[in-house]
Amino acid sequence: FERSLKRGRIPAWMQKHKLSAADVSVDPFFGGHVSLQEGLLAVSAHGHKDETFAGSVLIFELGKLSKKWTQVDQLYAKDPFGSPAGDERFGFSVKMSGEYLVVSSSQVPRDGRHET
Repeated sequence: FERSLKRGRIPAWMQKHKLSAADVSVDPFFGGHVSLQEGLLAVSAHGHKDETFAGSVLIFELGKLSKKWTQVDQLYAKDPFGSPAGDERFGFSVKMSGEYLVVSSSQVPRDGRHET
């Protein structure tokens, strides 16, 4: 949604875009958490990956001229905790700050390691 600031009127929110993942298997878990910063949007998909709930985070970028959101990356856990079902739920929560993106998993690994 984009806020319309017409002079003399009450500001209104207008839907401008509808985002979707390039990978259609993401849809049931797409958008649980989002983080927006300077034309970049991180969108969680904490249940994605062949029904194993391994999860991922999708990165969208707002085109400077087109003003359209485009998926530019999809992130997965580097070392998915070794869970037999792959149910780490990577992307349970996301937060962008400066040059960093923090991604959490909602499952505790079997070996007790906690990684972010």
